[in-house]
Amino acid sequence: MGGACRVGVARRSGRVRALVVGLVAAALVISGCGDAEERRWTIDDARAALDSPGATVLVLGDSTGDSIPFPEWVTRWSTANGLNSATWDMRGETGYGPAAQPDQPVWVWNASMSGSRADYPLAHWDAIWPTPIPDLVLLSYGHNYTLDPEQIEPQFDALQARLAAGAPQAPIVVILQQPQRGDANVANRERVAAWAAERGLPTIDIAAAFRASGQPEGVLLADDVHPSEVGSEVWADAVTAALQ
Repeated sequence: MGGACRVGVARRSGRVRALVVGLVAAALVISGCGDAEERRWTIDDARAALDSPGATVLVLGDSTGDSIPFPEWVTRWSTANGLNSATWDMRGETGYGPAAQPDQPVWVWNASMSGSRADYPLAHWDAIWPTPIPDLVLLSYGHNYTLDPEQIEPQFDALQARLAAGAPQAPIVVILQQPQRGDANVANRERVAAWAAERGLPTIDIAAAFRASGQPEGVLLADDVHPSEVGSEVWADAVTAALQ
């Protein structure tokens, strides 16, 4: 899904690559080439990207996917689909931990970080950005905007611009996160959904999957915010169904 304004970024390492990617992202936005029309994707685009030979996936998200203290949706989805994964090292915040299968190529880079929002990857870009360049990006944020939901749009916009500069051919899919207890996060989830619709990005509605599961809230949640193991399985199954 190329366009006249598509700009590739040569693979570099360290601060030089981060600077180049940042400058290209800024140039795209300033020139008008970074607008939503230039990066409209469909779920079919995402499926095709995942089906391509040797495809790699970058997951950017929060504690609902970091697999602490038990395997959460990213790990479960990766395992169920035979995709080797490596998870972000939340202690060092300088890279990923060991791959689930050290002798196999990594196909899923899980950069989920506890307490994070859409601005977190931008502050850790060098360490988070995988090699090779990802073929598909999944965004899973929203829970941590309770105090300032007005930051959703600008932070998501900044991240989208950086992703479009670094991986212009990679579809971006937005995860609409699961309900908190009493669906306390419904307004933020709807705000994320509206942002994705305006930017032409497909979504995977985990909240709908939770409702359709027929399981009670107390079974699907581990606490007021995080999914339980049952909820994580429902989440992983919904991602599999959407991308298969």
